[in-house]
Amino acid sequence: MKKLLYLLITVCMFSCTNNHSFTIEGKLPSKKYDGQWMYLVPMTGANQKTIDSVKVKDGTFEFKGDSEKIYILRMKPILRLELQELLVITEKGIIKARIDKNSTSGGTPQNEALQQWKDQQMKTIKLYQLAHHAIVTAKCNKQDSLKWINKLDSMKAEGMRYNINLLKRQKNNTLGQFLYNQISFIMSPKDKTELEPIFKKKK
Repeated sequence: MKKLLYLLITVCMFSCTNNHSFTIEGKLPSKKYDGQWMYLVPMTGANQKTIDSVKVKDGTFEFKGDSEKIYILRMKPILRLELQELLVITEKGIIKARIDKNSTSGGTPQNEALQQWKDQQMKTIKLYQLAHHAIVTAKCNKQDSLKWINKLDSMKAEGMRYNINLLKRQKNNTLGQFLYNQISFIMSPKDKTELEPIFKKKK
């Protein structure tokens, strides 16, 4: 009986302490960054106690932990000119991070969805840059300018629909809270009325 009780306690302690355990398996484009420090910085409340760091070895790095938050993977400022910072969600599981000129994350459900959201944002930004360049440099006439403006409006509406649908799928998890805080102020009254009850209380 005592052995059974001890076993149950051990299993319970193990499951509780590993409930949100995560591993970030990171890669860089080459070994030239070996010996440099990779930092895992919380998006909010960053200080010496909350920032973790590891040295890059063989073009790789690894972080482990047991709390689910949004973090930023980054290197020292001078290297950020060639290696893009990366948002990651430290959810349970193995998170794959590729730090490069265009950094990516995946491997877990929220990080896969976060990467898709970032890809959507980059698509919109590139279109805005292209349209702005065409209009400002007068490479298109008034009629073409109007087409660009209409295309941008359409892209903006498409992006908002994507964000709203993503929020409905993610609900009040870490990614949902992050995205809601990013776009709630530009939502339509209808969308805000529908989504506000889900996000009015933090997880």
